Amino acid sequence: ESSGAEAPAVADPTAAKEKWAGVDESKPKCRLRIRLHDRKTVEQEFNHHSTLDDVRAFLDANHPAPRGYHLFNSADYPPKKMEGGTLESLKLTSGRDAIEQRLA
Repeated sequence: ESSGAEAPAVADPTAAKEKWAGVDESKPKCRLRIRLHDRKTVEQEFNHHSTLDDVRAFLDANHPAPRGYHLFNSADYPPKKMEGGTLESLKLTSGRDAIEQRLA
């Protein structure tokens, strides 16, 4: 699926580890299930106010992709590409939510 938007560049894992700040234990948290480009599934805690950039930083630091990728909301059929926003604004804070990482 092409929307004309360019895929994000492949991140440097070292720089991504510095960008991924982790979870603020004092703020509301949720678990997000992420299906990686290689079909493996990981779960990670994020804060409700975390953004898709935070999810990308986590992925780039811990599960680097071989090239640029997009994130899709698995709850939608067909899954819709997500462009930005907080997990709360994207309605991804129930603890049962899943997203997909697809190579560009």
